Amino acid sequence: MCAIAWVMLQLHFLPLLFVVIVAGIFTFVSGIVYVMDGVRQLQAEGHAHAKRD
Repeated sequence: MCAIAWVMLQLHFLPLLFVVIVAGIFTFVSGIVYVMDGVRQLQAEGHAHAKRD
């Protein structure tokens, strides 16, 4: 959202590339946190390992 606002407001005191890279890093870290939380929830419910019948 910050990168979009940066472009719309035409701010120039920091390069846009810097803002986009920071936004990408936060998105990447957030994705890792979501995946780790999902794996933790699956393991807590016992769904992490499929059982063969």
